[in-house]
Amino acid sequence: NLIRRFNSNAQTPDSAITPPSVFVTPSFFDLVYYRFCKVIGMLADRNQNCTIRLSKDIRYAFKIADPYWNRMLHRQFRYEPEISAALKLIHNIQYTFLDLGANYGFWSVVTSSAALGPHRAIAVEPVGANFEMLSRNRTINSDRFEIFNAAITENTCGDVEIATSPSSISNCGASLVSGPVNRSFKHTEMVRSISIDDLVAQYSCTGMPLVIKLDVEGLEIAALNGAKKTLGQDILIIYEDHGKEESCRVTDYMLGLGMKIFHGENNRFSPVTNIKQVKENKKQSSKGYNLFAFKENSIFSDVFSNSPKY
Repeated sequence: NLIRRFNSNAQTPDSAITPPSVFVTPSFFDLVYYRFCKVIGMLADRNQNCTIRLSKDIRYAFKIADPYWNRMLHRQFRYEPEISAALKLIHNIQYTFLDLGANYGFWSVVTSSAALGPHRAIAVEPVGANFEMLSRNRTINSDRFEIFNAAITENTCGDVEIATSPSSISNCGASLVSGPVNRSFKHTEMVRSISIDDLVAQYSCTGMPLVIKLDVEGLEIAALNGAKKTLGQDILIIYEDHGKEESCRVTDYMLGLGMKIFHGENNRFSPVTNIKQVKENKKQSSKGYNLFAFKENSIFSDVFSNSPKY
């Protein structure tokens, strides 16, 4: 099915595909399917764009040669289903979505759509090439969310240097340069920096409920250190605790802040009260596990606490 669709669209400069559903994930996905998508990527033009339609008002563009995103071509692939389930759970709450480390802006496209909102969304992405695709996704979705080219840092400190790897088309794993550049990271570029507190003030988000998706490639704690004022607001933080991270340091930091944390699986959410539970949930070292953190008296607390448990 994927090969047929790939072949039928590969000759057009900007392919458009309309999968009818992305809500069921076949068991053969994960590693095997990703390897298959890498093969597809090797056969495709590295510069060829692809646009898919996920609903009446959700369109998403990416490079068809990128195996991280070309998985979306399969009718049954479901991207980060636990985040989708969480956003459905809170869709009636009026919040602003901060997409920090947005990549191409998938979740900004989704949260600003009628299906899960619409909510105000602000997508922040540091890598120049990613920001171009992010801008494209904003355009093809009626300019309904805001975009900002910057790196999230502990303090707003002018321009900072980031390094990217040529092996990743969508620059997954791009990081701030704080010392010698890793040999696998061949490209560096300068980008402005901004703290979360300054971002919230700049976009006039002070004092309102926020959903913050934080994906800053290992610098989550530094980013949260720059959010001292924002942490006093009613916020839900979506963050990743990677399977290869044995210390679960971001979760440990969140627990130290007195946050309630929930883990999602199969459209159900259960509380996490200690690091041992997080380690038990990490079944694959190559996978990132999304967790959801908020304060005890948060508007989000009742919604998650009363949701079905697994």
